[in-house]
Amino acid sequence: MRVPVGIEVDGDTARPILHVDGDINQETSSAVRTAILKVMNRCEERLVVDLKGVKHIDKVGASVLVRAFDEAEKRQIDFLLTGLN
Repeated sequence: MRVPVGIEVDGDTARPILHVDGDINQETSSAVRTAILKVMNRCEERLVVDLKGVKHIDKVGASVLVRAFDEAEKRQIDFLLTGLN
């Protein structure tokens, strides 16, 4: 059974906030990775990923977040995770 992941973006280009809702796992990791990179391509200073609505992150999902952090570091963009339970 495929569980969809919800992704919404708020904020301005300098400091967008990406809200994720659902699970970040092998099935949804591609959508999450694509959304993060799309927002990061427009980002100027800082990207906040709000995980308040995330119920579960598996090792594939964690890998997506670590790789996004590495990419943000290369681009000299602050990468912040919020809403961790």
